[in-house]
Amino acid sequence: MSTEVEKTLVLEFGSEAGDEGLVADWDASRNVDAAGQPLETIGPGATRYFMAQHDETIEITRVAATIGEVIGESAGTIEAEDLLGFGGPDDAQSLTWWPADELGVTWYGNRGAGPNLDGRQLRFDGGHPCLALFSYLVHVKRWRLEIPKNVHVTAAEPVPFRIYIYYQEVSP
Repeated sequence: MSTEVEKTLVLEFGSEAGDEGLVADWDASRNVDAAGQPLETIGPGATRYFMAQHDETIEITRVAATIGEVIGESAGTIEAEDLLGFGGPDDAQSLTWWPADELGVTWYGNRGAGPNLDGRQLRFDGGHPCLALFSYLVHVKRWRLEIPKNVHVTAAEPVPFRIYIYYQEVSP
């Protein structure tokens, strides 16, 4: 059962966006030039890829951009990494995404003890302070944004735009 209120999450190029049950980011593995270098601007005729993930309390109702066309693509699985530090047992940190499987951990110094993962929130009961790189798989929905070739900006100017992800809260 969904609520009547539609909310939005706004994604800008070069940054990620998140809300309590929804995360969106640009697909760094697909937004590269022929040499494999990251694309840092968007100009006329460009195509850029982005993705989102949500928990069971969110239903994405539509996705749109202030310029260009947003085209849905298939769902996929990506690899994610987060470097997180924990100062004490009450020092919860958020993973960027909801893990699809177990976390791989590379410790740097002290090893945390007694992990507690609740959604994206992670904390450790002991071994503080500690720092680790967490690697994990993530299931995402993917889209592409196609900017028209007739946008009136110079080649040196990026095209200003926003992606709007509309969603509703639903009962799990």
